[in-house]
Amino acid sequence: MKNNAIYVETLIKANIEEVWERTQTPELHEQWDIRFSSISYLSKKTEAEPQSFRYERKLCFGLKVTGWGKSVGTHNKQDGTKTSSLHFGTEQAISPIKEGKGYWQYIPAEEGTIFITQYDYDFQKKRGVWSVY
Repeated sequence: MKNNAIYVETLIKANIEEVWERTQTPELHEQWDIRFSSISYLSKKTEAEPQSFRYERKLCFGLKVTGWGKSVGTHNKQDGTKTSSLHFGTEQAISPIKEGKGYWQYIPAEEGTIFITQYDYDFQKKRGVWSVY
């Protein structure tokens, strides 16, 4: 992956359980994340296997990007902090993002949840210019 990292840290005025549900439940996640119009989990052979999924991003004029992904893991600390990681991508040249890898971290705070995310993106190269949203 190229070094195209995006780091964000913010306070969300909601408890961890609510933020976790809205970010980890596909039907809720696809309502707010511009990268995905729909997310469909694929069947797992074992419970220990990472959760694979297919995604779609609807564009204009009936165009859409489809791709693959997997929730690579989650970690829960005794202090209530939760972390999840995701890896996704597509081979479709119309997508500005070829591949993305990153994590979300949820830290309990008195005012709500400190939400930290960092993602590294590999962008598609088109006509000699990097394409971004």
